[in-house]
Parts: sequence; C-alpha cells; structure tokens
Amino acid sequence: MNRSSGVIILTVLQVIAGLLNLFNFVVLAIIGLGGAGIGALVGGEGLGGIVLSIFAIFAIIELIQGICCLILAIGIFYIQSWAWVITLIVHIVALLKEGSKLTLSGGIAVNFLNAGFSIASLYYLTRLEIRQEFKV
Repeated sequence: MNRSSGVIILTVLQVIAGLLNLFNFVVLAIIGLGGAGIGALVGGEGLGGIVLSIFAIFAIIELIQGICCLILAIGIFYIQSWAWVITLIVHIVALLKEGSKLTLSGGIAVNFLNAGFSIASLYYLTRLEIRQEFKV
C-alpha cells in the first residue's frame, strides 16, 4: 500500500501530538497537586480542592487525548476511514480545550505548540488528496 506524503506527515503529527499530550498530563498532574497544597495553605481546604479539580479535569483530558492520538496514528498510517473522522473530532476538541485554557488562565496555560499541531492536522485532514485516500 502506497501512502502519500500527507498521510505520513499526518501520522507523525499524531504521534508527536499524542506524546505532547501525555507530557502535558504529567505536568498538569504535578502542578495541580502542588497548586492544591498552596491553595489549601492560603485559602483553606475549599480553595485547594477547587485548584486540584480544575487541574485534574485538564490533566484527564490531556491523558485521554494523548492515548487517542497515539491510537489514531496507527489508524491513519493504515488509512482507516474511522481514523480520519475521529482525528478530525479530536483536533477540534483540542482547539476548544486550548481556547478554554486561554479564557480561564488569562493565556498563561495555553499550549500553543499543541494548538499548532491541531491546526496542522486539521489542515492535512481537509486536503482533497488526503480525503480521497481515506475515501471520505
């Protein structure tokens, strides 16, 4: 099976995005635990719980998204139409996630690299030759 360069690029983008999401999961989990401790010291247990909850939500989303990206990379490599559809959804959700981080954190927690991978993936997914290869 011959793969176009666009499919190879899309596969590589998926693997990098997946690894980046898993790294973000670890970072958010560590920061969340530290932030919860500081929040508890400064504002009591309630504030600590709120900080931990916010970071936990984003960390879990990063974990799920990272695992999905790695699985989707395999599907894209083997040119599976289900991988095209789910990859499109995952990267739209990723852009929405980064937008919400921008809003909630005042811009300090936004991962522009992650957003860049999503934009690049969406660009390749919507190319005519890629859509024809995936038969979508």
